[in-house]
Amino acid sequence: MSVIAKHLSSNLTHVYSKGAPEKILSLCNPSSIPSDFDQVLQRFTKQGYRVIAAGYRDYTPQPKHTQH
Repeated sequence: MSVIAKHLSSNLTHVYSKGAPEKILSLCNPSSIPSDFDQVLQRFTKQGYRVIAAGYRDYTPQPKHTQH
């Protein structure tokens, strides 16, 4: 699931997403992933926790095209 949020005072827009860790991981910049990600995820799942990952990125809306 994702949402787009615009900060009114700074006019910046971000996309926030949540979901299965494996899916969010596939959408992320590899350099932003902690080196122990797999070990931490495995530890929590072995303890019976349900893990949900979250991520965000800056968003620049594309200009609207009008048809004439």
